[in-house]
Amino acid sequence: MPILAIDYGEKRVGLAISDPEDRIALKYKTILLEDAKQLLEELKKVCQEEEVKRVVIGLPISLSGQDSKQTKAVREFAEYVRIKLNLDVQLEDERLTSVEAERTQAKDIDEESARLILQTYLDRRKKFRR
Repeated sequence: MPILAIDYGEKRVGLAISDPEDRIALKYKTILLEDAKQLLEELKKVCQEEEVKRVVIGLPISLSGQDSKQTKAVREFAEYVRIKLNLDVQLEDERLTSVEAERTQAKDIDEESARLILQTYLDRRKKFRR
């Protein structure tokens, strides 16, 4: 069962999904954010279709390690997803993922950011499983 990553933004939400062995993160789609209900419905559909077992959400922490207004919004969103979709939700530090995604010059920068968040999560898990 794959893992879904979310790069949560005020206007767009990027998604990425792991391969069946949880080794590689793949870009999935971008959702144009209208409201919380619409986003939840789209996430629910993806989670059911792909049989997602866990959700990883990028946590925007400043370079100094401080929380920001967006950090609080993401924490609240993560709790909302956990309750409404009844899934295991993990937060992953997303510092510099947007910069790295821009560096790749991907046209789907939100999906690329989600892919980088998920790949970081998968690599860290693999490292600690050894």
